Amino acid sequence: MKRLLLSTSCALMTSISLQAQEIINVDFSSYADGAIAGTNGWVTGGTHSIVNGELQITGDASDILYSGAGATVQVGDRVQITMDHYVQANFYGERAHGQLFSFGLQTNATVATGSSSDRIYPNIYLWGAELNRMDGTVSVMPDQTQWSVNPIALDALDDCGFNPFGYDAVSGTDMADEVITRSEDFRTVYTVTKSHVENLFNVEVTTSNSLTGTLTTSLAEIEHAGLWEASTYYLFLDGINRVGLTNMVKSIKVERLDPVIAVPAGVSALGLDQEVSLSWNIMPGATNYYIYRTQTAGDYAGVTPIETTSESYLDQGLTNETTYYYSIVAAYHNGTSAMSAEVAVTPKQIYIDESVISTTFSAETAGSDLADSADWNAISGSGSNAFTVVDNAGTQYVDTTPTTADFDAAGNAVYLDRLLRNDEDDTVEGYMDISVSVDGSVITNPDGAVFGNNGVLDFGLTSDTVTPLDPSGTDSALFHLYIRFGMNMGIIFGGYGTTTELAYLSREEANWNPKLNNWNSGGGGLDYETDKIRIRWKLRKSRVDGYYQAWVSMSNMVSGVVDSGTVEFDTAEMPEMYNAVASLFTFGHSAKAKQAENEDLLQVQVYEVGINHIADVKPIASVPNITSVVSGDRSVILEWDPIFECIGYSIEMVDPRSELEVVVQNYQESSYTDEPRWNGEMNTYTLYAHFDADAEPTDVTSTSTNGQAVALQPVCHAAEDDWATTSLTFGMDGNWEVEGDIIYVDRTEQPFFTQGVDNYTGPTLYGILQGPALTGSADAGVATNDWLKIEALASGPGSIAFGGSGQIWNYNPFRRLLAYSEVSDLDFEGAASFDATTSALYMKVRTGPGGWTNGNNGGLYTAIRNGNTWYVTANPTPIVGGNGSAPSERVALTPDVDNEEWNELNISNPGTRLSPGTALSDTSVLTNITAVGFLVQDVFSGNITEFEVQTSGALPSYDYWAEGFDGFTNAAPELDADGDGVINELEYAYNGDPTDPENVGTLPKLNLDAGQTEPGSGDDVFTYVYIKQRNPDAGITYNLKATENLTLGWEPATYTSVEENLNYYWTVVTNYIPVTADQTFITVEVE
Repeated sequence: MKRLLLSTSCALMTSISLQAQEIINVDFSSYADGAIAGTNGWVTGGTHSIVNGELQITGDASDILYSGAGATVQVGDRVQITMDHYVQANFYGERAHGQLFSFGLQTNATVATGSSSDRIYPNIYLWGAELNRMDGTVSVMPDQTQWSVNPIALDALDDCGFNPFGYDAVSGTDMADEVITRSEDFRTVYTVTKSHVENLFNVEVTTSNSLTGTLTTSLAEIEHAGLWEASTYYLFLDGINRVGLTNMVKSIKVERLDPVIAVPAGVSALGLDQEVSLSWNIMPGATNYYIYRTQTAGDYAGVTPIETTSESYLDQGLTNETTYYYSIVAAYHNGTSAMSAEVAVTPKQIYIDESVISTTFSAETAGSDLADSADWNAISGSGSNAFTVVDNAGTQYVDTTPTTADFDAAGNAVYLDRLLRNDEDDTVEGYMDISVSVDGSVITNPDGAVFGNNGVLDFGLTSDTVTPLDPSGTDSALFHLYIRFGMNMGIIFGGYGTTTELAYLSREEANWNPKLNNWNSGGGGLDYETDKIRIRWKLRKSRVDGYYQAWVSMSNMVSGVVDSGTVEFDTAEMPEMYNAVASLFTFGHSAKAKQAENEDLLQVQVYEVGINHIADVKPIASVPNITSVVSGDRSVILEWDPIFECIGYSIEMVDPRSELEVVVQNYQESSYTDEPRWNGEMNTYTLYAHFDADAEPTDVTSTSTNGQAVALQPVCHAAEDDWATTSLTFGMDGNWEVEGDIIYVDRTEQPFFTQGVDNYTGPTLYGILQGPALTGSADAGVATNDWLKIEALASGPGSIAFGGSGQIWNYNPFRRLLAYSEVSDLDFEGAASFDATTSALYMKVRTGPGGWTNGNNGGLYTAIRNGNTWYVTANPTPIVGGNGSAPSERVALTPDVDNEEWNELNISNPGTRLSPGTALSDTSVLTNITAVGFLVQDVFSGNITEFEVQTSGALPSYDYWAEGFDGFTNAAPELDADGDGVINELEYAYNGDPTDPENVGTLPKLNLDAGQTEPGSGDDVFTYVYIKQRNPDAGITYNLKATENLTLGWEPATYTSVEENLNYYWTVVTNYIPVTADQTFITVEVE
């Protein structure tokens, strides 16, 4: 539920006595042993039965329905299922995951079946070999349609008392003597509430046993349209399709419960200009609400309430600077709640297109809490006493150092009590003068402060004064200033996981030295505080629904050095903030300023703040930049960086004959495949970005770019889902070696992954993986998958992922990977090598987003082995990580190996860092290319999502055309596949559709109309018109022939003809036939 500004009430949930209707209450010990089907209203198509007084549900995939009675519900009613059960399972030797049990409600009263719309049920799931993540965990998930959302996580052995896999879930070691096939007895309670909001339900799951006690989880606003529309629900039990699994149920009870009559909670009031915006939590089962308003606190006598059915209301026509008091009452079909806790709010001015504040805090009281001042209030959900006003020889500022004892893991924050309009195109800009420090008076470590990658300051706009500041939240638009382990400063926008640094200052640029370590190679003594830093920032509510646009910079106010941010601006989706009528400026001591007990707390001092509101800031009409032009058979693929707030793209192409063609208009994506194009012709492309009519300018043009379709055929292509059907990790044990400061794995003789083995589906991959070795790295286990790894991932996206985790960013040298496929393994026409001097050889490698680089030094190269000598491209594609942040997607492209510049790569000693060497002076030696691949250099971790190799060759034009029609099986040129009387070859020649008898194309046509004249002579003529392909490699010819006597045969016609280009693909040929002959026969022979 969205919470708005200023004041919020919280009330304890209260309830009245409930009316319960029992639908079923069965103890199966009262049943006779035997099949359950047909007994007391139970319906199933399976073999489930009563065994020793318990319902045995076997793994045969058939569900069980109780048809004896259903629960008839109204809005707000609850259906509660209480079940006593346990699981019997023996999966020894398996490593797979598996569903254990499920039960729930459905609309069908006769058969145990239904779609996710017509059913609602939890999922009890057992995780198998999920090493180091969810291994050996039983997850109780409250809703099957929302996989693994808000689960109760139980350890199978410790919490559930069984180990059906018979192996240690962390190490994977078999433990046959530890197989425990029976779980503890569980009591699981599943409660489903029908919301008054159409199609939505709230659910709660409680599970308990003798080992864990009682655990509860819940989900709100789950959509099940078919179930909501129905009024009667029936119990079903899910017969899981899994050999070796049996669920035993001892008893079941199903009850319908009236709504809980609860007092409205989460009431919030936002004071606007002469109006108040109210909102509160959805109260399950409430049919409507009553809003009480008064100007005297607590006095609602005689007040006529306002009635509404929604959880929000805009109260208008009020008086600014007058305080109003509100209380909400919820009405249910079985009663009415008490009044909610009162909330007070004062309508006030909203700042629009004006200065909001400029303060040096000189008017504040020294030693006081900033949140106690007239202009500033505390974010109520965060820690108290965020900033103390400090007077330093007459200069005042606010400081977190005196508030160390009050530091809260939720952060400590304040907001400026001045509303800022939050309309589309509104922009709030400002500056903050700050310094960052560590309290040296409490540090005893001779090497200075201890901290890792920690936050220090969050600032920006918020629509919520209750929730602690969270840069990853959606109810605020916040910048996050953080300090890296190496003492550098960076600012990001849009959440903790964001990796695009909008602003950056190195330790030297910030001029501090809070700790002595190997990151401070320059030496110098300890200095616990930066120079004064000015942060300039700007936030704009964009025209893209939910998105804000952010700019920020940093500069040292002493030295004048300006930040070295990597991008101009960033964007992030903040839907709740976007929908707020107004916003507030806020800043706070980051919750991540201290993340471990042994760390020192990072502090911030704020000396000056200035804020302005600017209305009607139009979108920036940025110039589009074509980033990649990829040649293919009869195709050119253009890629470009997407432009924020662009409403569409257009592409124009000029061919070698200077003919202009509009390729596409109002296109929304950031890549386009232009096909078909004739191979071998160099075309010129121009990309246009279009913006709203009030933008300046409305249309922006890219620099022209050349692109050429090339006659190529695929050798291998792996992209995303092509790598593996299930994710694989190469085992490092026994495969790694150490040499000096390098730990490496040499797989040049045996592959990392083999196509067709262990669900790996990409090309067989050899190579060398290198990483940093630590002191003591000869110890077993240092080269575990957490330290140095290579994986074939099946999803997220599918890729070859490599690198490591843990403290890898603390160490140099960084990771390098040479990965390649032997040509002989690619199964391409039996080839063992390629001659790049006689055939085109095209290569492409694409990295996925994510991963980490060594600043700006990461590089992506295509790589080839010619004979026994390795080469990599001389000009790598930078994997720009920006001071350690994650790079975006990058492509290394070699359109033609013979026309590329190459440097030698020496791999004779895999324990020496893989580095390009001397340049190859003459590419004419590249006649024996036996392996193709890529080199990734200087990364902490990364992933390759696409690898493609093509070589000379292409389908004939007729075959290429035929492949464009689905279901075109009788494709021989002489056949008539669709039975329309026109053979396939003529459909090809005249732009027909060989699969559609209604589309024969544009066949030749004789026009006998009078009044037609021959160009030039003016003689009377008939005309004979046909179209022909302009493709120079069409593989057919059009021969006009004529005769005055069919018995004499056909002769080439010599009539006057005029050709006019219809478009890029077709020409119209008009032939002028004299009318002087008694008779003339004309035809076009296509050969």
